[in-house]
Amino acid sequence: MTAEKPFGDFDHYLEKFTSRKRKNIKKERSRLQSLGFQFSTKTADEIKPSDIETFYHCYQLTYAKRNMRGYLSLEFFQLILQSMPEQLVLVQAQQIGTSLACALYFKDDDNLYGRYWGCLEEFDSLHFECCYYQGIEYCIEHDISHFDPGTQGEHKISRGFEPTLCHSQHWIAHPQFSQAINEFLIEEESDIQNYITQATSSLPFNATHSSQKNA
Repeated sequence: MTAEKPFGDFDHYLEKFTSRKRKNIKKERSRLQSLGFQFSTKTADEIKPSDIETFYHCYQLTYAKRNMRGYLSLEFFQLILQSMPEQLVLVQAQQIGTSLACALYFKDDDNLYGRYWGCLEEFDSLHFECCYYQGIEYCIEHDISHFDPGTQGEHKISRGFEPTLCHSQHWIAHPQFSQAINEFLIEEESDIQNYITQATSSLPFNATHSSQKNA
């Protein structure tokens, strides 16, 4: 038996939010629509080499605004387009036919992973739209069960991303250095657990949804 889709569309997704949070997100999205923005999502052979070049320009310019340089090269993105196009999802934001922002995701059958991002011009809420709302819509449309938007950023919590404890595995060859790191991680554990509790309490879901989650 096939499980029923959890959400029919983005508005259905927003039904689990409190009224105030739901209105805030709708306001963010409508603001971009009023500015004439249109969004397209491409994957696999829909993504052309010229799309990757446009994305890369946006990506590097966003770093340059902070006096930095993106650590991945154009050749890297060209290579992944050639070698794994089925795992790529490219969101493009256009205004009057000109691409002003892009977000590049990775995916498999069950997961969407976000994302490299960049823009030519700054617009209020454009980052949220390209990097979160378009990704959520893609997951709903394609029955993808999990969307990982990346680490850090309390602004993600107010948009429905629940805090998740992640693990990394490293082998440290130097014994004293390894011991020092291990001792720090033991001390840090309680702080992380407290942060998860605090972050979870800030989720934007209404009482009905929260009671269902905790049942």
